[in-house]
Amino acid sequence: MTVTPAAPPHAPVGTVPEGVHLPLPRHDLSVEEERQVRKQELAAAFRLFARLGLSEGVAGRITARDPENPSAFWVNPFGMSFSRIRVSDLILLPVAARDRPTCSLDLLI
Repeated sequence: MTVTPAAPPHAPVGTVPEGVHLPLPRHDLSVEEERQVRKQELAAAFRLFARLGLSEGVAGRITARDPENPSAFWVNPFGMSFSRIRVSDLILLPVAARDRPTCSLDLLI
């Protein structure tokens, strides 16, 4: 039996091609500004997934962790088409540590 060693937790995916600049998240935002940015990017991700045909209706889920309360996540409303989701549609889902499922991928971000 051969055992393959596990990859390091933050293994690099590869090198960035020369001339390509990947922007880093800003660190000078207030909690409210950071929350707004995360919600805007989450809503945009839903619409992008829909455009690429990657929405599965009620089976799909993308979430963003709240910057002020790390045990809470911003989620999409149940049953709403990914192509229609706006920032104002997102719902804050508080999740207590004791309530987290042990085998569910739904909250594994």
